[in-house]
Amino acid sequence: MLARMVSAGVHIVYETSQAAVATWRHATVLAFRERISVEAIEACVSAANRLALETQCCVLSIVGERVQVPDIEAMRSATAMLQDTSAVCRARVVLGTGLRASAIRGAVGFTTIQEATVWLAHTMNKDATWRQQLTTMAGTLLYGSPSFSRRSQIAPYLAGEDVSRCDTPPDPASKPRR
Repeated sequence: MLARMVSAGVHIVYETSQAAVATWRHATVLAFRERISVEAIEACVSAANRLALETQCCVLSIVGERVQVPDIEAMRSATAMLQDTSAVCRARVVLGTGLRASAIRGAVGFTTIQEATVWLAHTMNKDATWRQQLTTMAGTLLYGSPSFSRRSQIAPYLAGEDVSRCDTPPDPASKPRR
């Protein structure tokens, strides 16, 4: 699937079993699969800054459900590095529930990829198709090839659902701090 993504304009910038970074149109996506690593963050910052030289861009970082809670200093470093991009906006998704997800998420961040892409599309003034494609690409980068039996990897337009309800931006009062 990653080969097909590359042919669709997605550029894989960095990939290991633990993390991946890709750029697509106006977005840089960082997916932590198993561990938060400085190398992946550096690749993301570099890719986002290169993309920002060409166009306005955003950064979407995703912490998968299998990622262990890093120490507080590593989290501070990761947050500071990701803030140090030329991106117009940034969104962080921490998947999962419970203490582990809450500890990583902290006071900012989204709980699903779709919530984050709705906010990014609204902030970047992009349409529903862009948002849905970003959602699908980000899910593929994190999980691998889409499994159409896995609800989290199916954008509403692929499931034949009414996508008009998905474009309502979140309440500004609930917008995460950057």
